[in-house]
Amino acid sequence: MIMKKVKTSLTVSFLSFTFLVIGASVLNAAPYAVSDFVYSGDAEIYDYSDEDTIVGDIEFNNDGSKMFLLGANSDSIIEYSLSTPYVISTATHAGVDEELYVSAEEVGVLGFEFNDDGSKVYVIGNADDSVVEYGLATPFDLSTASYSGIGEEYDASGEDTAPADIEFNDDGSKMFFLGRTSFSVIEYTLSTPYDVSTAVHAGGGEELDVSAEESSPWGIEFNANGSALFVVGSDDDSIVRYTLTTPYDVSSATYDGIAAELDLSSQTSDLHGMAFNASGSKFAIVGADGYVLAYHDVERRGTSYSGPSEPLTFDIDLSPAFEKGMLVTAGAEVQIDWTTEGTGITQFVNLIVEDVYTGDQSYIAKHIQNTGSYSWMIPADFEAGYVIAQSTDLASVMSEARSGLLWDASYVEEDASEGMVEEEYIEPTAERYGRSPVTGELELIDAVQIGDYIVGDSFDTVYYIDVNMMRRPFMDRQTYFTWQDSYQTVIRVTDATLTSLTLGAPMLPKSDTVLITIPSIDTVYVLTSGEYDEPMLRELASEEDAALIYGQDWADYVIDVPLTLWTRFTIGDVINSDSFEPFNSSMMKTRTELNS
Repeated sequence: MIMKKVKTSLTVSFLSFTFLVIGASVLNAAPYAVSDFVYSGDAEIYDYSDEDTIVGDIEFNNDGSKMFLLGANSDSIIEYSLSTPYVISTATHAGVDEELYVSAEEVGVLGFEFNDDGSKVYVIGNADDSVVEYGLATPFDLSTASYSGIGEEYDASGEDTAPADIEFNDDGSKMFFLGRTSFSVIEYTLSTPYDVSTAVHAGGGEELDVSAEESSPWGIEFNANGSALFVVGSDDDSIVRYTLTTPYDVSSATYDGIAAELDLSSQTSDLHGMAFNASGSKFAIVGADGYVLAYHDVERRGTSYSGPSEPLTFDIDLSPAFEKGMLVTAGAEVQIDWTTEGTGITQFVNLIVEDVYTGDQSYIAKHIQNTGSYSWMIPADFEAGYVIAQSTDLASVMSEARSGLLWDASYVEEDASEGMVEEEYIEPTAERYGRSPVTGELELIDAVQIGDYIVGDSFDTVYYIDVNMMRRPFMDRQTYFTWQDSYQTVIRVTDATLTSLTLGAPMLPKSDTVLITIPSIDTVYVLTSGEYDEPMLRELASEEDAALIYGQDWADYVIDVPLTLWTRFTIGDVINSDSFEPFNSSMMKTRTELNS
């Protein structure tokens, strides 16, 4: 046990690693996984300072042959041609005749967006607080734009008086804008696709407050299918990602955590807007420094590499002091030194700290250049752990080196008889520990996996472990039994295990097992799955249709769902006996079965 007795003085330490590469192959990162993207380099930037001093947003046309920037000072949309699609360093300014000046309709412009085919473009700003529409006679050709008129605008001032960006869903039936007064992404429904004059505010329950993650937001962007939302701003200088369990429904959004963010502070600051390429493997971003910067996933870095002709071995060379472990001082600087050996591939380095008690790992630095040295400021709450250095080709880890145990210098015990400091350290262990939220004591964190059903030692709530390793609670007994027939599959875990897992959205009843109604509402719905397997409710047209589909005892399948869960469902078309497809009646469960 490490005992806290004497505070010693130690300000700078040195860790040394040596890597040898045994070979690697480049694998593509998942589309839109921005935390794994890397800066494309200074050779792939575009200097826009000749066109405007501040750019508020960026967009591409559908094939990446054009780039558009929103000039905040000139109140204009500026057009560029790209000789190589989506490569911003190949941009050529199309000229002032190809710009769209919008100051007659809106000044202080902050965001813009095209419809799906480029026949319309929309601008939003903080003077009139309105979404302004222009028609384009030639798609994505700004010189053919004409103002659609005040009757085709939407006044957003009732929801927020500082709108900063605008987005649509994939079919134009929804519009979203970012409000800088409310720090929220605000959702609207459009009865006519891409006709903003038909917009209706979806209500406060359909908004996403992003202030906890970015207190000065400027831009938003969806992925291709609306299952992810990205927010950029000037406070954190990072791209913040949210997952939407229901595509394009911001009320279903959950923050993906700091590990899913991409910190751009070492390249730019004051982020205003971003745009992805068609595949989600690249994005361009604009800040306040006069440049458009590019980032890409690992798909473009390097080529397949199976190893050198003469096999290399992996080894690590640590001084005897580091092999045993060493004292450090929380809040002080540690210089981490390493060397790498290998051929045929450009190497980068990840530096990671691992907590000795919990096994939790966090990045000290990720995808940094292989310079051989990095200065790390040890966190103020650091007690004991290991530093892990990884050699990487940005697609996979090629080799890894681990230091001896580091522990805070205040955790030593003075041996009064010898007048010396006795240094104790914890032996490495594969087990992870965490503190119980009930007792505060250290407990073993049990291993769980995707698909497990778990319950804590001190709690009654059952959780499901989803594909993101999040624990999703069952809010009542009947919901659980739409998924399982008994509690025999439930695993009991320590309370510390629960707190080590991120809490996810509540579990909903399993599709095609029950009929749904909401308290105080007479309508009965069929619970099924939508296009993206999201839970969908489809209204039953009549009792007669219900009887024809589910039999005379159809009412036995109806369960109440709390009103608070209503927004987590999407609403589909009305069902009658003529339109309903055959279903597996053996999956249906009655209220009696669910509550017995």
